[in-house]
Formats: sequence, C-alpha cells, structure tokens
Amino acid sequence: MKSDIETPLLEVRDLQAVYDSPRGPVHALNGVSFTVRAGEVLALVGESGSGKSASALAIMGLLPRTRGRITSGQILYERRDLLRLPERRLRALRGNEIALIFQNPMTTLNPTLTVGAQLREVIGQHTGASRREADARAVELLGLVEISDPAARLKSYPHQLSGGLRQRVMIALALSCDPKLLIADEATTALDVTTQAQILRLLKRVTARLGTAMVVITHSMGVVAGLADRVAVMYAGRIVEIGDVDEIFYAAEHPYTVGLLGAIPRLDTPRSEDLVSIEGRPPSLLALPPGCPFADRCQVVLDRCTAEAPEPVSPERHTAACWVDPGEVRARTGRADAAVMEGGEAR
Repeated sequence: MKSDIETPLLEVRDLQAVYDSPRGPVHALNGVSFTVRAGEVLALVGESGSGKSASALAIMGLLPRTRGRITSGQILYERRDLLRLPERRLRALRGNEIALIFQNPMTTLNPTLTVGAQLREVIGQHTGASRREADARAVELLGLVEISDPAARLKSYPHQLSGGLRQRVMIALALSCDPKLLIADEATTALDVTTQAQILRLLKRVTARLGTAMVVITHSMGVVAGLADRVAVMYAGRIVEIGDVDEIFYAAEHPYTVGLLGAIPRLDTPRSEDLVSIEGRPPSLLALPPGCPFADRCQVVLDRCTAEAPEPVSPERHTAACWVDPGEVRARTGRADAAVMEGGEAR
C-alpha cells in the first residue's frame, strides 16, 4: 500500500554509471531517475541488459570497484546521498536499513554453513545479539517466511533444502534487521512457475505486514501485475516509462512497454495465435544512438526519433520518454487490453 508521506524514502536522480571493458566504457545507466515511498512496491522491468540490476547494485554501493563506477547523479535515502557517505556508514546502512535479495540462492548461501549459522552471523553482526537471542530471532524469521518447523531447519545445510526453501531463507536473511527498503533482484528466476507464485505472494504479504518498501527487479510483466504499486520500464540504461501499475497495463504510452505487454501469454486468445515479439536487438551500450535508443525496433518511429532523444520521464507521474502521441502509439501497435490484470496474476 502506498504511503501518504510526501518525502520519498528513496530518490534516484539522473544516475549515470559505466563499466570498463576491453572495447571501451559500457554505459550501463544513462540518466535513471525514480522514487520509492515508504511501504510502496516499485517494479523495475525490462529485457536483460536494460540496467535493472546495475541500478540495484548502485543503490547498495556494490558496483564492482575494479571496472564499474558511477559518473554522476544522486541516490538519496531519507535525504542522505548514499554516494557521498563514507564506506563505514554505508556498510552500517546496508543490511540494517537497506537489504538485497540476490538472484540465485544456490550461489549466494554458503554451502559449508547451516542455515542457523548464516542467520546468526547476519543478526549478530548488525545487532550485537547473543547466540541465544540470535537463534530466537532466526526461528522467528523462518516462521515469518512460512518455513515449517523452523527450529529444526536451523540445523539444515542449503543443499538439504529445495529451491523454494532456499529462496525463503534468502528472504529471511534480508529481513533479519527489519530493513525499511528491500531490493529483490530477480528473486524468483531460478524457481519453477508454481514456486515463483508462492514466493511472490509471500513477499507481498511479508512486506505489507512489516511496512517495508520494496524495489522488485524483473523481466516478467506477470510478476509486475500482481505485486507492484508502480512500474518503471527500463531500456538501454534508461527509464522509458513510469507510472502506477494500472496506468502501465491499461494505458501504456511507450512502444517498448506496449511490446512487453503484447508478449504476455493470455488465456482468452486462441492457441494458434502467436505472441507479439519485438523485432531486432537493443543497441550497444558502447555507443548509444543520438536519438531514442528504441528507434531501430519501433513500429511508430518518426524522423525526429532518430535524431533527438526524448525528454526524460518524470519520477512522480505517469510519463513516457517518447515523441509519438500516446493514442497514436496504442492505435498503430494494435495494443490489446491488459487481460493479464484480471487473470491469475492479478491482485
């Protein structure tokens, strides 16, 4: 549920970041701006390489130091610019107030330590709790993420748990210090469809119960439909459209957003009908085109699109970085209604 508090909990302003490569700087983020309010769920959605995970790593201060760097912009958390904080203070915030759920629990959890040992380590490091207090908190957390017999599970090693249970442990670790902001980076990618749905429902229940704000990073519009309050659509390191979830699904204004929605399988269409596909490939982030980065793949491209970049989106209202009139976009791309919102993934 959205908060009535006017000041955003998190405000990203014109963030730009590059990765060094043998072929030159890769422009991973190119003026990204968005806000997250207390208790709100914002989804960052787009194809692989669009800048979603780079945004998360930048917020957490985890961009690889040897080859990644932020070149300009601000990341304001409770009005404090995280980019100006010394590493010691940033480390204190990380885990305590801002937590990250990584993509794959198989590679994130330590296979040589029990679940209890890993939870105790995180709880003890951030709170100074004794072993007995940490164990009690660990049992509480495993119960919160709906793991049965949580006390017994403390003695389990990661390989003894299913993929869904490992992901629940990851969520418990992220929630161990009651963070105000939770970032879920493709948290269900490694799971089967049924388990994905269970984890998403769990995340929604737990964050609503705790009043935790959340940034959900995903390439699945179905995930967005059932979980998010607001959606930011990313392409080539930029946000090309942002708005409330209903605005995005029922009144999309950017051709790329329309294409993503058209690729969602629907129960009310004949099985013989092909899904919509977005032709072509994203531009190279080594050398972005001068105009709109989506121009080469767009069905409604104008001459202006190839020469002049559209104005950036507004983080506070439904806007799209597109020169074409929104009504023309929907008419010429054959945009169907967003039936997925009324299906199994809907709220």
